[in-house]
Amino acid sequence: MFIGKRFVEYSGLSGDKARRSGWKATAHPADVDEHVSKWRSSLVSGEPIEIETRFRRADGEYRWFLARAAPLRDDQGNILNWYEVLTDIEDRKRAEMALRHSEEALRRSEAYLAEAQHLSHTGSVACNETSNVHWSDETFRILGFDPLDGLPSPEAVLQRVHPDDRERFNDVTTRGAREKADYKVEFRIIFPGGTIKYIELAGHPKYSADGEFLEVVGTIIDVTSL
Repeated sequence: MFIGKRFVEYSGLSGDKARRSGWKATAHPADVDEHVSKWRSSLVSGEPIEIETRFRRADGEYRWFLARAAPLRDDQGNILNWYEVLTDIEDRKRAEMALRHSEEALRRSEAYLAEAQHLSHTGSVACNETSNVHWSDETFRILGFDPLDGLPSPEAVLQRVHPDDRERFNDVTTRGAREKADYKVEFRIIFPGGTIKYIELAGHPKYSADGEFLEVVGTIIDVTSL
């Protein structure tokens, strides 16, 4: 077995010791069994291999490496030797870990927000001139739409607004967009079975730097029992 100079310098092992089984002592205890197992499988199958393993540096720090190995064959396909290259991927692994932690934190935050919305009977919404672009789970629950059916159209939502409240609902929301002002409107929704809920909608129109309307973001609150 030939061990390159770079690995000898990195590990602090002598070339002779690294060539024998000394290299195993530099692999992280949690990684060494899998590393050896995959190597043995490739030696039997003759297939190239890729393994991510932590190796200990001479100062005691472990760093992640990607080990790639492939066989050299003769004209008859017989394996003459194996060649392995180690690539330091510590920075990539740290970035992946940071991303996972960030995604986990985001999922926890979203779960807490959903729970808070459920407890307070408050949903979040966003829409542009032609369609709804975001509803939270609580919004679907309050307005009685199935999230599995996707976002309903503005027309479908308006049909759920009580007929006696639709004109006022349209007047308030249209004026808010026209005047670029926040607004609040209370209205009733009526379900197909005749059940009625009282809703408070707060809207905040958003515009580009050029004054072009972008969307309205807002909240809806079920105030039926308040």
